[in-house]
Amino acid sequence: MALSASPFNRLNFRPITVPMAKSGETLLVLGIETSCDETAAAMVRRDAKGSGAILSNIVRSQLDLHADYGGVVPGIAARAHIQRQQWVICGTSRAYHAKGSYGA
Repeated sequence: MALSASPFNRLNFRPITVPMAKSGETLLVLGIETSCDETAAAMVRRDAKGSGAILSNIVRSQLDLHADYGGVVPGIAARAHIQRQQWVICGTSRAYHAKGSYGA
């Protein structure tokens, strides 16, 4: 498909600037990821020196939902991501706070 024929060209996407921690400051990020059959969330910290650490991480698989079909079914996967997203985000946040990582 030629670039000019893409339906996304009509959406007029504009780059946005996301504020990041200044040099020497700690940055805390909640990362959310979905693949074709998994939903995941993680709390990641970058310290003042630039080193990173995963503070908590939860992955929820959908293998059980797709097993009978012999592969990933897109409609089932999409609904499962929506249903499981809150669970992995809340679980990651609870694990992060339970460890006391926020004071580290």
